[in-house]
Order: sequence, then structure tokens, then C-alpha cells
Amino acid sequence: MLGLDRESSIWFGIYFPISWSTQFGHGLVTTVVGPTQPYLAKNTGTSIDTINFVWTFGFFGFLLGSLLTGLIFKQYLKTARAKLVFLASTSCITGIFMIALPFTSSFALLVTFRLIQFLALGGFITGDASLIIYLIGPIKARPFTMMIHAVIGAGFLAATFLVQPFLPSENETDKDELCNRRSESLGLYNLTTMPINEDDSDGTQVIPTIAWPFIISGGWCIVFSFGFLVLACLPYKMPNFYNQQQDSESEEKFEEKRMRYQPLFLVLVFLYYFVTCGIERIYQPMASTFGLCGPLDLSPRDNDQS
Repeated sequence: MLGLDRESSIWFGIYFPISWSTQFGHGLVTTVVGPTQPYLAKNTGTSIDTINFVWTFGFFGFLLGSLLTGLIFKQYLKTARAKLVFLASTSCITGIFMIALPFTSSFALLVTFRLIQFLALGGFITGDASLIIYLIGPIKARPFTMMIHAVIGAGFLAATFLVQPFLPSENETDKDELCNRRSESLGLYNLTTMPINEDDSDGTQVIPTIAWPFIISGGWCIVFSFGFLVLACLPYKMPNFYNQQQDSESEEKFEEKRMRYQPLFLVLVFLYYFVTCGIERIYQPMASTFGLCGPLDLSPRDNDQS
């Protein structure tokens, strides 16, 4: 399909599984917060009306990370190793701050961590998508770019199954406290009322049960981020579409075209994604909170399945 030499084929055979696996983690870390949002509110002593700002700060960080990466990825990260190290570092930062979220008892710290996490996440997906075009050109890159969004979507779906086993059952949760029906601010070790591990002699959980989806999804991003570092150290040369002789006439014609009204086009695209993606992602946590604390009054596990 790509018409590459043997060395380039090996390079791509390593790169794409790493990229897709890490983008799957992108879907996980984005979605896990949705059904666990009321527990983050309880952990930080924040009302369920205010906890939604975790998404506002997150989306702002994502946009900022995407814009900054668009400015620096091609112009300043010129070598193959620099590009791969950038992808590894942004994915690793995303995972580290994901793991930190359920252990945060301050709302200000929570939204700051989410902002930094999504700043790195926006940088990662922008750099990863840009790298595919850099490698194989704008036409051949189309199905591979769509594949990025497919594996992110698979991560969205998998996150709901990941969270479900760690949610407390109805008789293990005080819904009045969880939904702020009583004005009590609880600390870290009261994050949920799940049973205490029998091995804990002091009567406290070292790791709250609800934290495990964060640890698993964040750890996923960290583990696969090292794949980019391994690839950077291998003796295979990164392909570069723009340094190769073009044999395809369609590619040459594509490069010669000039976009009319480019500033207007970019503004419209930005506004489209700003509105539609923001609405799409905020729907999940809002629906989860409504099902749990609204008139349906679902149990945590039934709410996640719905």
C-alpha cells in the first residue's frame, strides 16, 4: 500500500502499533473521569455543580497544547529523535497526571493537574497526527489519520468497561453524601465507602478502590510512551515524505494547490471542533452525574452500564 523499502516498512511496523496503543490510552484517560466525576467532587469537597470545571480546564489545556505543538513540532523539532522524544514525553506526562487525579484533595490542584494533563494530551495527538503526514504525505496518510480516531474511540468504549468493576454498589455508597445532599466535605480516604481491605491493619485503604481506573489508564499511557523512546534508539531511519523523490502525480498536484481563504477556513474549523467536541465530551460526565444524582437515582454500577 505504501510502496516502501524494507527498512521503512520495519520502521512503520514498529511505529504504528505504538502510536495506536498510545492513542487507545488517550481514549481511556479522557473517558474514565466521566463516570467517576462525582467521586472526584466528593474527594475534593466540591459540589457536583462545580466539579464540571475539571472539563473546562481540561479542554482549555487541550487547545493550548494543540496550538503550541502546531507551532513548534515542524519548525523546532527537526530530527527524528526529537519528534519521538516529544511524543514519549507528552504521553508519559498525560499518564502521570492521570494517576495523580484521584489522590488530590484540593479542587484547585485537581483542575490544575487536569489542565496540564490535557495540555500534554493535546500536544501528543497533534504531534502524532502531524508525524504521519510528515512520514508518508498528505494523501497516503488519510486512512492512518482516521485510524487514530478509531482507536481513540475504542478507548472511549473500553473505559466504561474498565470503570464499572470499581464502582461501589448501591448499598456501599451513601448517595446523599455523594450527591452533596448533605454539606459534608470528606478527605481522601473517605473517597468511597467500599469495604476496607482485610490486609490493612490500621483500618484505612492505602489506595481507594475508585482510584484504580485512573492508575490503569494512566499506567497504560506511561508504558506505551516508552515505545517511542525504543524506536528512537533503533538503527532504522525514520522515513520522510518531503525528502523523497515523488513518483505519484497526484501527490505533486496536491502540493501545488493553494488553499483559498485559508485564515477563514482555519477559524471555522477551530470553532467547529471547539463547539462540537466540547459538547460531545461534556455530555458523558453530565449524563453520568444526572443518572446517579438526578431523578433516576441509579446505583453507581447501573449508571455506568446505562
